[in-house]
Amino acid sequence: MIYITGDLHGNPCRLQQEELKKVGITIKAGDYVIICGDFGCVWGGVLKEKNARALEILEAQPFTTLFIDGNHENFDLLNALPVEEWHGGKVHKIRNNILHLMRGEIFDIEGKSFFCFGGASSTDQDRRIEGQSWWPQENPSKEEYQYAISNLEKANYNVDYVLTHTAPRKFLRRNTTALIRIYECPTSKMLDIIQSKVKYKYWFYGHYHLDCIDAEFKCAALYYSMIKLTKRTNAITAFCDKQIDWYDRLYKMAGREIRHELRDYERNIVQRGSDLGKIKDEFNHEANNPKYAGKELSEHTLYYWLREVDCGCKPKMEV
Repeated sequence: MIYITGDLHGNPCRLQQEELKKVGITIKAGDYVIICGDFGCVWGGVLKEKNARALEILEAQPFTTLFIDGNHENFDLLNALPVEEWHGGKVHKIRNNILHLMRGEIFDIEGKSFFCFGGASSTDQDRRIEGQSWWPQENPSKEEYQYAISNLEKANYNVDYVLTHTAPRKFLRRNTTALIRIYECPTSKMLDIIQSKVKYKYWFYGHYHLDCIDAEFKCAALYYSMIKLTKRTNAITAFCDKQIDWYDRLYKMAGREIRHELRDYERNIVQRGSDLGKIKDEFNHEANNPKYAGKELSEHTLYYWLREVDCGCKPKMEV
């Protein structure tokens, strides 16, 4: 079984078995968990000890962890690792069950083909130090891009799944804030061209710290949610479909100004161990009321509705 999720940023705790069981997931030996960039567990420097603990946690899991690189990686350390052939493509081997899927490679995993192309521009580059917290290799080079194109040509531009960190700009057409942030991103421009040529069943990416599905372009942005790919079908199925649907509906109903606050609040609920499932059920029950159809909830109403539900006292939703 193959599972796909978003950025870890050096903290793999949510991938521990006891944490996964809390949300109804059991990942077994022989399964794979793919991280869509910003793995952040190979950083070094002041985070060397924290990295070691993070890698120990992942190494102790029964599954194999695979990741593409994001923009928040120590590329000096990552690119110094030994390169090996694995399932039809090149990888950096971190541990026996922790592998970096290199840029431009196409891997055959459980009979499905995965095109991988990591990298992105850091929007906070002005607050980082080159060689310590930021590396210019965050965006693919022309050579890496040409290598990717060469591999896609060999595959007749036909793969099952695409794994990237950032996304083609058209995927973000409804998210103007994100679109402005990445409009000049060299990697997104490369992905614009790739997306216009490649045939795929689904495209998964991270980077934006949100969870939503875009049926039109057959793509999913992943952060805390986890997609499960089944062996018997090419569809995306799993416990997390409900979570993504919940996020997607919430974003459509919420005012743009508070969407970051809502995500932060949701993460706080998870960290406190509150009954997030109950909150989602309450939200879906109330949101199904026909009087809210096609309408946008006010900033005040939705944010405080969520907070009060967590406390056991649900206010009336108003448009």
